[in-house]
Amino acid sequence: MAAIKKILIRLLLVTSPFWAFCCYLEYKLNGIENSYSYKMKEFVANEKASEILVLGNSEMLKGLNPSYLTSKGFNMAHVSQTYSIDEKILESYLDSMPNLHTIILGLSYLSFGENLETGEEAWRTAFYEKHYKLNLNQGFELKNYAAIFRYTPYESLKIFLSGFKTNLTNGFQPNGYLLVPANEKGALADTNAEERATAHTLGLKEKNIKNSTEALGQIIQMLAQKNISLWLVTPPLMKNYEGYLDRKWVVENQHLLDSIVKNTMPRAFVVTPETVNYPSFSANDFSDVNHLNESGAQKFTRYIDSLIEIQVTQ
Repeated sequence: MAAIKKILIRLLLVTSPFWAFCCYLEYKLNGIENSYSYKMKEFVANEKASEILVLGNSEMLKGLNPSYLTSKGFNMAHVSQTYSIDEKILESYLDSMPNLHTIILGLSYLSFGENLETGEEAWRTAFYEKHYKLNLNQGFELKNYAAIFRYTPYESLKIFLSGFKTNLTNGFQPNGYLLVPANEKGALADTNAEERATAHTLGLKEKNIKNSTEALGQIIQMLAQKNISLWLVTPPLMKNYEGYLDRKWVVENQHLLDSIVKNTMPRAFVVTPETVNYPSFSANDFSDVNHLNESGAQKFTRYIDSLIEIQVTQ
């Protein structure tokens, strides 16, 4: 027993520089502002006055700029954010928004078939647990308690080698919107459109439909109880990307939407290219095949705002 104790003590002494480095890295990583901590800080500063809240995935994050809404708004959408996360956000913060009259919720090709908690980007859930204080029932996971595992050891080391000068909030605005400059062009070519559409389709799973539809149903119920209107909005997509989407999922999404929304909530409004006439969008309005840039977001937000204002004044 004494021999084992000596070995353990020596091992601890030999590895102490490593553990000291880990403690230092953990401390520094926790001091870095990231997009989730930044958005929550700004949300808390604006929640009492906000009248419109935007939710959804990156298409909404980059596509709806509250600066162009008549009512005061905040964009709480984020990359790969799914209805189950949107539901948890509303469940946690709806009562702290006394002036809220409208929710704008993204209606995407990915909306019913994705599940952030079990998908390839499940690492994001730890940031919701830490910064948004959401309980996602993930069980014990190191990423929920250690920044090194939230960022992953590889990314944590990259941040260390950069001297902790990495910018994780680039483009994020105080109103929650992620601004992509109009002169920043991503991959808009047809080859990229096919690759992106194929990757998105591969991420869709039938098993996620139940979770997504139940979450949307809960959102509808929460808003109906508070007489808050729901706008389900599909941001414009480039035609070359749309052409590669799996028609099975497009039809399934429409069927789910019809069965859940239209028969459930009278103050639910659906805004898609199939239900209303969108203004025209060109390649200059996009940062890539399924995301708007700042000029496209301005145009689209003004359009959505005009529809909301008609209902508000009636």
